[in-house]
Amino acid sequence: MQKYVLNILREKNSIFSFPLLEELHFRWLIYYTGLEIHQNFMTFIVISSLAFSFSHLPYLGFKRGTIKVFQGILMSILFLKYGVILTILCHMAFNIFVYFYVQNRKENYYEN
Repeated sequence: MQKYVLNILREKNSIFSFPLLEELHFRWLIYYTGLEIHQNFMTFIVISSLAFSFSHLPYLGFKRGTIKVFQGILMSILFLKYGVILTILCHMAFNIFVYFYVQNRKENYYEN
């Protein structure tokens, strides 16, 4: 467990900084910019989710990047209902979950 905690601290950008910046950009900024032009909430969800997904395409590839649309929809709904703080925390929790999942798969791969 200590090894995981140390690795999380090393991976702090992808676990802590990126979710903060992504949620501020893809939720907060797009939402409040949309308010200025009287954009409805469905348009916000679509634009926010697609932008979030497209930003992940370069390093996740098409298949895994397009799956991010669903995460974007979920995060947009959380943002609308609960605000940006909870959305950031959920995004961080998701990244921590993915980190542990990937680490576990790597360990199982090397054990076989």
